Amino acid sequence: MSAREPMDMAALATASPAPGPLLATAMVAGELAAMDATSLRPLVRWSDTLGLHTAPARSLVALATAHVGAPLALMFLCGDPAQPVIVGLLDAATAGARRAMSVDADGHQLVLHARQCLQLRCGAASITLHADGTVIVQGTEVVSRAEGLNRILGGSIHLN
Repeated sequence: MSAREPMDMAALATASPAPGPLLATAMVAGELAAMDATSLRPLVRWSDTLGLHTAPARSLVALATAHVGAPLALMFLCGDPAQPVIVGLLDAATAGARRAMSVDADGHQLVLHARQCLQLRCGAASITLHADGTVIVQGTEVVSRAEGLNRILGGSIHLN
């Protein structure tokens, strides 16, 4: 099942996995198998001594379709394997997950790091930063305002 295919949540609910040992207290490693196309409810997969299980889950962390295939930490409501709860994403260094961005915030400054490209979007407007130093500002109208001096510097400047 791919991230783009809708899941049959009713069929999954009727195919509850049998309880495995230690589910009441243990944290279990699993993976995000898919995201429901309509509700964006995650579908998780994990294995235990009884075999491989798949079930719709609740989550304590924000997830997106980009996380499909990522390793997860799971626990179960009241030890019920039909009610998995995603408690977090496993560390990329130990689980081999794709981690392309890091965020540093110290209360005074927010710094976003991306290896190739960082893009901010809102409607028809965007700001794109590329690793080679290219900066692209796009919008239906771009305005530059300054209380003091407004400088435009570059090797060459082309207007119109």
